Amino acid sequence: MPLDLRQYVRTSDRSWVQRHEQRLATEGKISLTDMICAMARTLDEVPVGKYFDIETSVKPENHEVFVKVVCDYMDTETDYRFNRLLNRVYHDEPIRMPKKITDEERKSRQNLDRARRRLPA
Repeated sequence: MPLDLRQYVRTSDRSWVQRHEQRLATEGKISLTDMICAMARTLDEVPVGKYFDIETSVKPENHEVFVKVVCDYMDTETDYRFNRLLNRVYHDEPIRMPKKITDEERKSRQNLDRARRRLPA
């Protein structure tokens, strides 16, 4: 039966950061910052169209950290997504805008852009 990591989905509670920093400090292996950098490098190396399997590649004590860090990572790297159980991270093809757009689409985009500029910051 596949591992279900949905309980680790990101919330507004950031107490996990301090808890895992303390755990890693007592183990004396690596800092949380170094671990997060290593996770980002690992995800950057996943080829497009492939996935990273958390269940088989991450130690069980690091599952929570990994899932929460990947949630933050996905805020800026939109080509990545979880599967339903959050035990795999897929690297999808980047979404590209069509090269040719109609005049109506161009006018619509220009109107949206003008409306955005009018909104208060």
